Amino acid sequence: MNASRAPTSRGFTGHAQLEAILVANHQQRISIEYTKITGKKGYPKSKEAQQMFKNWGPALQNTMTKFCKTAKKAVKDTGKTVAAFGLGAITQILENNGITPSINSTFSLLANQDWVKKNKGYNFGVLAGKLSGYMQAAVEYKTAFGIANAGFSAALGQFGATSFATGGVGSSGAAALSAGIATATAAISSAVISHANMVAKNTTQAFKSGSNYSNSGNSGGSRSFENKEKLDGHYEKHGSEMKEALNKKNYSKKDYLNDANHVIKEGQFVPEMNGYIKLIGGKGSAKYAFVGLDRKTGNITTMHLKSVQELMKKAPSLGLKK
Repeated sequence: MNASRAPTSRGFTGHAQLEAILVANHQQRISIEYTKITGKKGYPKSKEAQQMFKNWGPALQNTMTKFCKTAKKAVKDTGKTVAAFGLGAITQILENNGITPSINSTFSLLANQDWVKKNKGYNFGVLAGKLSGYMQAAVEYKTAFGIANAGFSAALGQFGATSFATGGVGSSGAAALSAGIATATAAISSAVISHANMVAKNTTQAFKSGSNYSNSGNSGGSRSFENKEKLDGHYEKHGSEMKEALNKKNYSKKDYLNDANHVIKEGQFVPEMNGYIKLIGGKGSAKYAFVGLDRKTGNITTMHLKSVQELMKKAPSLGLKK
């Protein structure tokens, strides 16, 4: 018997094996946690990563977990912002060129999704589309000038070449041919100028009216009716039903307009009706406040109540059921 109770050589071996097993298990646990958070398998190769691996603990684990989750969210949000920007820009460019996609087209259904309208990238895209309208018009004006200049030069050259070749005998035919070239190029140039004028006009109108901008999410601002008379008319027509549905004792025109902007900001966009809806309380069956928007100007056109049955019929994309 060993009086000092010191570990024997056999005891030392057992202790070393146990310690090795514990270290191995610890390293395995760290490896699993490291892989789970960073997505990288195996032992890290870079010096920084190796130091992180060696000093791994609860604090570092929590820090890395938060960082990786934030990074993934940032990448996802950036992708959505880029997509919203592109959809906003295309929407405005189409309007600049006088093109209105069908409300049920794939593009409209995609561009009018609620997350697109509420993403800050959408409004930046619309602004970029408006600025590009003037750039497009400028390029088309330059192109039209180039076509006209080239046509004039070609007509003059044709006339001179034909007259020289015929010794002046075919000058009348050369004149007719030259006139034909000049007329054709002038017509093309005129068509290009006409289109450029339309693009410039539509772009200017879009800047004045603020069309296509979304007031949802972080875009800020507020919308109103086209004029005071239309606000007065819709308030007189729908104000009392909104007051009752919202269970308010007093309900002014200012309340009516503020609630309309609240529905735009917090509600869901309905592409089939070009407006926003938001479920509200009140007596009886479920009701939705609906705010319609002008497709060109973006002004509010109305705010009133819609039943589930009405929305099921007019907006199947909502997927509402009784």
